[in-house]
Amino acid sequence: MKPNIYLMYFNLLHILSFPLMAIEIDESVTFKQFSSQAKIIWPYSSFDKYIASNKTETLAEFQIRDTDTAREETLALAVFSPAPIINLLITAEKGIFDIYSKESADSRAATLTIKTAQQRLVLSASVDTYLLKGSRKSLGKKKLIKIGSGNKAIITFKLPTNLHTREILSAELTLPLTNRQYGHSTGVVRQFFSPSYTTYKEQGLSRAYFYDEKLEQHPSVFLVDNFEEQSWIQNTLTKLKLAEPKWKTKLVMADQNKAKFIDTQSKYSVEVPFTTTRNLATNLDFYFKKEIGYEPTEAYFRYYLKLAEGANISGGGKMPGFGGTYNKAGWGGRGNSGTNGWSARGSFFNTINNDKSPWDQHMPIGQYIYEVGKNKYGQTISYGHPLSTIKPGKWYSVEQRLKLNTPGKKDGILEAWIDGKKVFSRTNVHLRDVPDLKIEKIWFNFYFGGVDKPKQDFTMFIDNIVIASQYIGPMFTGH
Repeated sequence: MKPNIYLMYFNLLHILSFPLMAIEIDESVTFKQFSSQAKIIWPYSSFDKYIASNKTETLAEFQIRDTDTAREETLALAVFSPAPIINLLITAEKGIFDIYSKESADSRAATLTIKTAQQRLVLSASVDTYLLKGSRKSLGKKKLIKIGSGNKAIITFKLPTNLHTREILSAELTLPLTNRQYGHSTGVVRQFFSPSYTTYKEQGLSRAYFYDEKLEQHPSVFLVDNFEEQSWIQNTLTKLKLAEPKWKTKLVMADQNKAKFIDTQSKYSVEVPFTTTRNLATNLDFYFKKEIGYEPTEAYFRYYLKLAEGANISGGGKMPGFGGTYNKAGWGGRGNSGTNGWSARGSFFNTINNDKSPWDQHMPIGQYIYEVGKNKYGQTISYGHPLSTIKPGKWYSVEQRLKLNTPGKKDGILEAWIDGKKVFSRTNVHLRDVPDLKIEKIWFNFYFGGVDKPKQDFTMFIDNIVIASQYIGPMFTGH
């Protein structure tokens, strides 16, 4: 190995690479989320704030006469630059009118006609829906789209690849009106652009330790476990005499879980099987006071996660995270009063079963928090980022940071990274009102529900755990 050369190569990429990831809107768009199925939140927390903070281009101003007759209205659009995806926002300042969606009886959806020097192309909408101000309900299955009185239509067209680089000479938008118009309508068609997210990868402690080798020697590190030999989990199981039938936790060979871990020579990972007969899959605790002699008020926790191929998850549940329950509160309907206990575990959501969604078969993840004075059953929060939707059969580096709040104040920090890219950050977390409550443990809890059990068996795998007082980052492999 030549770790110095690897580190130099990584630092060069770190300086030069700041790519953006453009995200596709889908039919489950709402005012708060541009994919409610994937739990992905609009930047700036809402559609209106996103539009107000980003560039839009006016393509047409129009007037719809109130004749209460069904007809097609064709609007000449200003010429725009070609792009793989064209998102149109249609609003009406006066009046209200309805158009058919692609879910209507005759699939009479809006069309976009584009002329280039080489061809005339008529495109059908890939997404057509509308937003009610403040509504969190997806309207993508509605047969009618209502425009005006605060209702905003979103219509998306996908351009063929051979059209992306060609000059557009003219464009027309055809709207299939129903027979209901409510007053003469005046409005505007604007083009807006899909949200983009930086894929900037943050460096951490692991950058100086090739494949985490000797990372445990860093003074900020509390635990490193790759489950290869003398595993902490295996030792814990043996010490507590927790047999596999009770906890359903075991080490499995890499070829048994059908994917070698990253590109290492890792032989083992931990299997976490969920079955239709029980809610609990795995439950183990890393108690800070027992392991390092004290309980911190800030900690970082990284582990690698994989959802088995073919997994179809019928509901949500809990995953590993932070705990300060002290066997009093912060789980199972035991609410956080500020003096009794708290928790901030990870969470997962049900599988997205929609072959028209770019997130089909993915599992969104997030956080499950018992905050002071909130719901006694805790609160599930999605990370709300496109990178926080987990694809089966792939390993992901998942890292969480918790800095406890000053007792009595809402200044706690909870953050998360996927593969080294920050996907979530909150700076107003309120978990305690007394200084005696600290970070008691890292809680390796995999639990389905709630109350309902899984409708189908499925399996997760974890590997390469690190717990530290500083940001860790993904395993450094030289790539």
